[in-house]
Amino acid sequence: CEWLVFHWKETGGPAICPDRTPGFGTRLIDASIKTSLNGQMQRCWDEDGLRYHFRLPMKLLTGG
Repeated sequence: CEWLVFHWKETGGPAICPDRTPGFGTRLIDASIKTSLNGQMQRCWDEDGLRYHFRLPMKLLTGG
């Protein structure tokens, strides 16, 4: 399977705490990527902001 891989990085926002309870947006992203899109993701809590790494099956874009 070929994958579309992309990275998302948030910077310049308020300080974040990785131990807090996930909010609605986080739960929505998790459910969409993993369940609806059959993808994979990784969340990284960096000192300067939050990073996401996403992998989605290329067939979602090509219809294959």
